[in-house]
Amino acid sequence: MTQRMDARALARVGAAATVTVMGGSIVVNGQPVSAASFEVTTLDAVGAGSLHQAVTDANAAAGADSITFADGLSGAINLYGTLRITDDLAIIGPGTDAITISSPATALYFGQYGQPLVGSVSGLTISGADGSGILAYETDLRLTDVVITGNDGVGVRASGGSFVLDAGTVSDNGDGGVRVRRADNMATLDTSSGGMIIRNSTISGNTGFIGGGVYADEMDLPVVIDDTDIVDNRVLASGGGILLDEIYAPVSISNSYIARNRAGSGAGIAVDELYDTTMTITDTVITGNSTMSAYDEPYQPEPFLIGPGYAGPGGGIELNDVYESTVTLQGVTITDNEAGNGGGVHAQGLDDSSLIIRASTISGNTAQMEGRPEFYEGPGYASPYDFGGSGGGILVERGYESSFELVESTVTENTANNGAGVSIRNNDYLSVDISGSTVSNNETVRISYGPILYGPVGMTEDIVVEEAPYDTVGGAGGGVRFSNNSYLDAEISGSTIAGNVSGLGAGVMIDDFRRREDPREQIEQIVVEGQPDLHIVDSVISGNRAGAESGPRRGFWMGGGVLAGQVDIVIENSSVADNVAFEGAGVNVFYGSALIHGSTISGNTALYDDGAIQAQGSFVDVHDTSIVDNESGDDVINVYESELVITDSTISGNTGGDELIDGYESALAIRQTTIASNDVTALIDVAYASLEVTQSTLSGNTLSDGEAIDAEYAEVTVNRSIIAGNGAARAFELYESSLDVRNSILPTVEQTDVIGTNLVFADDPELGPLQDNGGETETREPVVGSPAIDAGGDEPAEFVEDQRGATRVVRTIDIGAVEFQDDPNPTTTTTTTTTTTTTTTTTVPDSTPGGGPSISPLANVVTNPGGSLTIPFTVTDPDDDAEFVITVESDQPGLFTNLTTGPGGGDSEAFFEATVVERVIELTAGPALGTATITITVSDGDATATETFEVEVLAATLPPTGSDSTNGLIAAVGAGLIALGAGVRRTAKRQS
Repeated sequence: MTQRMDARALARVGAAATVTVMGGSIVVNGQPVSAASFEVTTLDAVGAGSLHQAVTDANAAAGADSITFADGLSGAINLYGTLRITDDLAIIGPGTDAITISSPATALYFGQYGQPLVGSVSGLTISGADGSGILAYETDLRLTDVVITGNDGVGVRASGGSFVLDAGTVSDNGDGGVRVRRADNMATLDTSSGGMIIRNSTISGNTGFIGGGVYADEMDLPVVIDDTDIVDNRVLASGGGILLDEIYAPVSISNSYIARNRAGSGAGIAVDELYDTTMTITDTVITGNSTMSAYDEPYQPEPFLIGPGYAGPGGGIELNDVYESTVTLQGVTITDNEAGNGGGVHAQGLDDSSLIIRASTISGNTAQMEGRPEFYEGPGYASPYDFGGSGGGILVERGYESSFELVESTVTENTANNGAGVSIRNNDYLSVDISGSTVSNNETVRISYGPILYGPVGMTEDIVVEEAPYDTVGGAGGGVRFSNNSYLDAEISGSTIAGNVSGLGAGVMIDDFRRREDPREQIEQIVVEGQPDLHIVDSVISGNRAGAESGPRRGFWMGGGVLAGQVDIVIENSSVADNVAFEGAGVNVFYGSALIHGSTISGNTALYDDGAIQAQGSFVDVHDTSIVDNESGDDVINVYESELVITDSTISGNTGGDELIDGYESALAIRQTTIASNDVTALIDVAYASLEVTQSTLSGNTLSDGEAIDAEYAEVTVNRSIIAGNGAARAFELYESSLDVRNSILPTVEQTDVIGTNLVFADDPELGPLQDNGGETETREPVVGSPAIDAGGDEPAEFVEDQRGATRVVRTIDIGAVEFQDDPNPTTTTTTTTTTTTTTTTTVPDSTPGGGPSISPLANVVTNPGGSLTIPFTVTDPDDDAEFVITVESDQPGLFTNLTTGPGGGDSEAFFEATVVERVIELTAGPALGTATITITVSDGDATATETFEVEVLAATLPPTGSDSTNGLIAAVGAGLIALGAGVRRTAKRQS
């Protein structure tokens, strides 16, 4: 095409200008300049001086042309049809208030088949077209300071070229606002930062079937939306505000306001298929968007979704099918949106992708389905609480090998039928990290329809409740809910989960009812995998409520703080406090396992039962934890067909209408633990169970039934423990049970009834008050002259340190949880150090001289009493004719019955630059518990190297021999759970 520049244009740019030809346009100093200019002087539809004539002339003139309007010309130009533009053209209007263009068809059409164009429109209003406002095909189109409003078709539709809307308004159009498809940089527009750029604009009040405000489809170039209001648009299908469909390039939405849009799904922002790219939403407000019936008659994409209250997913944001991509929300406010699922954010089908929400607020959103009269019958539903809307704030579901992060964000005051705050369900190999965040004051609400299906056996239950306000509370998972995820790797760290309300699992709820039918297999699985499904660390779970504050009991109303079903959890350095439930106010574990370390369970209230801990068919290990000031109408801790081990912990200040700890067909072990200042009927009640009380203090409690331990058809073993000083209460009430008691202090009333070894009978064991005597928990320390001091007998010590971490044996071992020290109130731990040494000499072949020995790093390990470990390590030394002396030492030799080093799996070898020797350490743990530091020292006569690592011996309890309960296998494999360790996570990996 021949390029022309008139004399006036050349004079404007000057002689020093740089002139280039790019893609059919003349560009001067980087800016496009027209080859010819035509002026509109009349408002007539056709004829001389008309817009129609100017476009005709510009099409005929080669090169990039421009059309301007005569000074003072204003009014409406009513076209007879569509103005088709077939060459590069800029239409420059006097301002949106001056000229309005309308048409009985589409107003403006840019496009010439086989010839990419550059077009621009500015300073005009296009309104009242019976078709669309502007259509563009294979055109780089720029719209600046335009108003496109009230057209029957789409406001702007561009296909095959890039698109820029700057300082424009696109409103009240009948088939959507802006649609861009297959954007490509056809010519010379500045599209380095986007194939579709919308900035400083308003897109509002548009309607249609799909993609109400902005619709970008099959995009290979970036999509950029900045400083734009997208409000009050509505469609029947998806994408009320923004719809991004089949996107292959980066997406950026920033500093924008997306509000009050309505759609069948994805009311605010909908993403359908994102491929191998990034999407970032920053500093944007997404509010008041809804999928609750976009029009008077609800859109029904599926025939079985019936009822006037049906609502699709994704009130604020809907992410559907995201592949190998990262979606990040930074500084985003998502508030007061509503949907059937995922009121704030709904992410479905993440595949090898990441969703990151950082420094954002998600509040006041609703996920609720109302008015659906029934569900079809069929298997696969876990409970009645799985029906209805899920994820009031956030819902992540059906992902695969993906990750979700909620970082330094707030999720508050959201509502749903299930999972009101954050809901994570039906994912495979998903990693979840909730860190530094607050999930608070979210609430699940009851569904008001009739019978529904629940459970694997197809039972039904009518959950309609007449009473108020009780009938307003229902569902499951008030704060955070994980449901039916396979191979989940989740962590809640440094976060607060508080003030949430639900019928079941108010604070944190995690369940997987689609896993193996035998719940004991799940415990075997964690032993193999070595990590829990959920790790709660450095977090606070407080003030959550399962059930209504008043009214009769209906449904479950269980799990105020944490509820776990058929999964494995670790709670570490965390607080579960001030939660309320009808049953199970603190921590609840069903057919799984829980390791509770260095934590506090306090101030929880169960109106009926289980104020602190409830376990059924599970393994629960409690270490260095305070269980204090909990209240229950019945038992404070309830264990059924489970194994419970409590070590180095304190249970105090609890009140209950029945026992402190109730164990049925279970194995209970209380080790080096203080139980004091509780007001209950009895401390421990066991039936068809085993009970071990070792090196513990049970004193200073108020027991209304008159005994500390009540046993029926049980095996009870007590060693080096204080069970005295509980008023006039006896130590034991036994029925058809066995008792083995040694080296312990019992009340004088037991002197004629209890037979044991090395027993001390005293009503006052002479202990100090319950207070901080060092360590992680409060204890009662023996005072000078206490009968507990040096009275523990001559059996080997079972612990290296006492409950508070002080040396366990001073002179002769004491009775009780605390060892009396020479300094009555030690502030630091005193350790007596001895060593066990094995020396091995190895001669290796000659090698190149120089340097000294080095030892491969060794990780810390954990074992059980009696456990054996073989730990390989490698010594490397470049010295010639090296003769190694290898020494292995332990600072706690009493922990091991064997500690040696020997040859490894390979022979010594000499290389040109180094000599490598493979060795192993073989150790066997004794009966005592504790932690030892192992030091390896290697010397070649000239230089020495050392390497250290820790070996921790933790307890494992087995049930009574011959137990026929499900607890047998649980206990047998549950011992391996202690090898999990605290603070370690795994990355979820698909097993082959």
